[in-house]
Amino acid sequence: MSIFNITDFGAVADSTTVNTTAIQAAVDAATQAGGGTVKVPAGTFVTGTIVLKNNVCIDLEHAATLLGSTDIVDYPQVDMPEYKFQKALGPLCALVYAEKAENIALTGSGTIDGRGNSFEFKGTDLEMRPRNIQFISCNRVKVSGLTLRNSGMWMQHYNNCEDVLVENINVYNHANANNDMIDIDSCRRFTLNNMIGDSDDDGITIKSTGPAPCKDVAITNCVVHAHCNAIKIGTETTGHFENITLSNITISRSRNENVHFGLKNGISGISLEMVDGGLIDGITVDNINMDGVEVPIFIRIGKRGRAYFTDAPPVGVGQIKRISLSNILIRNAGQTGSSITGQPGHNIEDLYMSNIRLFTKGGVSEMPKVDVEDLPLDYPEGTMFGTLPALGMYIHHAKNIYMNGVTVGADEADVRPAFYADDVENLRINELNLRNISQALGECEGRNTSVNINCV
Repeated sequence: MSIFNITDFGAVADSTTVNTTAIQAAVDAATQAGGGTVKVPAGTFVTGTIVLKNNVCIDLEHAATLLGSTDIVDYPQVDMPEYKFQKALGPLCALVYAEKAENIALTGSGTIDGRGNSFEFKGTDLEMRPRNIQFISCNRVKVSGLTLRNSGMWMQHYNNCEDVLVENINVYNHANANNDMIDIDSCRRFTLNNMIGDSDDDGITIKSTGPAPCKDVAITNCVVHAHCNAIKIGTETTGHFENITLSNITISRSRNENVHFGLKNGISGISLEMVDGGLIDGITVDNINMDGVEVPIFIRIGKRGRAYFTDAPPVGVGQIKRISLSNILIRNAGQTGSSITGQPGHNIEDLYMSNIRLFTKGGVSEMPKVDVEDLPLDYPEGTMFGTLPALGMYIHHAKNIYMNGVTVGADEADVRPAFYADDVENLRINELNLRNISQALGECEGRNTSVNINCV
């Protein structure tokens, strides 16, 4: 493939000149040639929106930086994409944008810095704030080797894309509100490997903001620091989530002490949320090490029912079933407690947890209320119920919950039991170890609960 150096098209690395026209000319030339590599040499090149096209790779050399313009005029609003999704209800713009493109790539060892703190936050995530990367309905996508910094909104948003590989990237996103690390939205056959990231908002986020499913996703070997949720499926859940594997992930507090959203230590480690209809089925989470998050595990069915678009059909209540969580070590968890909560008549089903080691700060001296409200319409967040009546796991509206080889320990004495089950059918806990906890299970009387606990 031919190489098209952006300096040959007039780009200037003076950290001041806006080079959008020159860089786009290099991309267009590569497209007209049937494909090629657009080379960004060492230096700092200011730019607005670059539209990536078929068979084109933008490659950033070591010490090369694409630096986002601070003038919103340099990020023209994208016309309504052909694929409709909830986040397209308002203005949509990005530093690097592609729609319905094939065989595209962003590679190298350079940096894309969006200077996202240049754009005003007005209390909603739909105003004009650029993402660093926005790919919609693209096929055969590769993003590799880059450092991604300081987006105006989400760092990288892959929406309705197929056959995507993201690998060996470093992400730092603390420039504005809604500063997610990566959003995998309604994608099929998506692989994420070897990411180190730190974000003010959510970390690894798998969404479905439109009707297409998110399916056949593999994520492994990542280090995640986030003020909100380190690993999250949801919040938008219009389409289905199937056959998703997350493994070998380390989670701990952000290096940035300033919090726009969330908590300094992070809100949750693992969140699986189904609130806008749809289905979560066939999720495997394995070999996770987390330190310091407030809520280690949060699994939730809600009934918000937000449609992905104004003319979309009505949204029903979703389902969560066939989930496997294994080999998880949790240290220094907060006092809130983890939770598995469905809705009346809408159980979370067939959840298997194996080799879970949960160590929490403890220290709650008065038993919280056991009549926890369902809150069907509330935004799903691990802290939404306040302090729960279980130090380890509160389980409500669930069926077929199996736990094997579980340890729950508290640094300080705590009045709460390790588990509290309310409206749970068929709960089995085997090989349960308790550390500094006097009671294994607190159970609300009169509920349909079958419990077998084997303490060792």
